[in-house]
Amino acid sequence: MSLLILSPNYSKRVNWGHQHIRDTLLDLVESGVQYGQGCRFFGETHIPTICKQLEDMEVIEVPSHILMENPRNVAHYTGGAEVDAIKAFMVCDYFPDSRGNYSNYNRLLNEHDVTIAICPTPDVVNNIKGQRTKGALKSDINPVWIPHAVNTDIFKRRGLQKEYDVMAVFGLVSYVYPNRPIVQKALREMKGVNALIGDWKSGIIHYSYAEAINKSKIFVCANGINNQVLMKYFEAMASGTFLLTNLPNSWRDFGFIPGRHFVIWRDVKDLEDTIRYFLAHEVEREEIASEGEIFVRENFNCQVIAKKIVEALGCPTLAKEEGRFEGFIGE
Repeated sequence: MSLLILSPNYSKRVNWGHQHIRDTLLDLVESGVQYGQGCRFFGETHIPTICKQLEDMEVIEVPSHILMENPRNVAHYTGGAEVDAIKAFMVCDYFPDSRGNYSNYNRLLNEHDVTIAICPTPDVVNNIKGQRTKGALKSDINPVWIPHAVNTDIFKRRGLQKEYDVMAVFGLVSYVYPNRPIVQKALREMKGVNALIGDWKSGIIHYSYAEAINKSKIFVCANGINNQVLMKYFEAMASGTFLLTNLPNSWRDFGFIPGRHFVIWRDVKDLEDTIRYFLAHEVEREEIASEGEIFVRENFNCQVIAKKIVEALGCPTLAKEEGRFEGFIGE
């Protein structure tokens, strides 16, 4: 398999976790290259021209597969349908909203003759199917559920002293995560609780973010308006830190068991009460954190998920009806 990934390099961006899975993919395939801003190769926007350029430079043969991600990142590319390759698209945040989310994705999926839509949750799979049924997407587009991955070489137990009772550091995008400021305010006001509060502008990113998770007894997550399983779940649990989150959709599909792998909160009062309970019950807290750690590190590490992506790319009709791999997580 020869793979061309069209995406900027995210190594220096806040959401660098997406780059880790791309790096792992390129290590798995026979030959591959990432093309985009911040990469070694960047500049052209016509996909057939890019393929010819890379072939002439003997970087990669004409790719058998092309993987794109994020409408904003690939909106300027043209000519994907002209290349005789299997085209796939990483489809994240595919939900109806005022920003024309569906229409932006649908245009690119159709325009570049994409046949595989890689979806991070079953809900996104169902949304793709719905748009396909309505005729907004071509009938041969196959949605496949493959979860986010976590780099377990970075997000791991580091043997650091627990300096914080609770950590709530995340992006504050009001139209996606309206409850996060409310959660942070409540944690700031909890008497006798040492809380690490911040957002990406506070500079707690990359390795300092991974270290901060290790230094925290409890990691609090607040889901967005679409109530999806987030990458933060995997980052916290892979680090061996107790995860406290509001209950997401599709948790059963992932194989998660609330009370075993993480604990849920229902409202701000319940959040505060649950934090105080688990701060006072260290053994129970550590047992749940350990269960979550083992489960995530075994099932959602970059190597496992990258292999699932390679399987999907190699067999476009896999899981056409179900939107998932037979025998995948949760079965």
